[in-house]
Amino acid sequence: MKKKIILFVLSMLAKQIMQAQTHLEFDTIIDRGIYQSYYNLQHSSPSFVRYKLWKGGGKAKRAGLTFRQTVQGDIFHYARSGYDKGHLVPAADFAHSRNEMSVTFDYVNCLPQTPRLNRGEWKRDETKVRKWSQTDSLSIECGGLEYDTIRNQVPRYFYKIVISLTSRDTLLNKRYENK
Repeated sequence: MKKKIILFVLSMLAKQIMQAQTHLEFDTIIDRGIYQSYYNLQHSSPSFVRYKLWKGGGKAKRAGLTFRQTVQGDIFHYARSGYDKGHLVPAADFAHSRNEMSVTFDYVNCLPQTPRLNRGEWKRDETKVRKWSQTDSLSIECGGLEYDTIRNQVPRYFYKIVISLTSRDTLLNKRYENK
């Protein structure tokens, strides 16, 4: 009896470990000029993005810009899902040019974020990073962690790492809960 219970517990743990992927592996790198998306074609989802930012921001307007699907696959269906289309590379970082800003409206730069995260702490840190970029050149990486729901397209957590290219100091290294 003890042996059966132990085997059952071990099988449940193994299943949880398989479901709670720490990091969605990427199988292709998509270069959009202003950022690179490390993308998983099997799950039709970015794992993370990397970009550099110097003097981010601007006055270009988002009106009329919509997300486009530039890679084949079954993207996450946002309508009535309760999730926002969470930019990994913020549109506002490249608002000095409507053309560059429009490049951020792509599903290779987007993961499902709860409204609380997307419009709260994530947005506050995006603003903070843009402010730092006014006086320093930055290298930024951000993405999702621990995918375990809806075909591995919704991360439990997000992360953002910001490094000064001048001093090589880490300015931000943060994990965000997607709830």
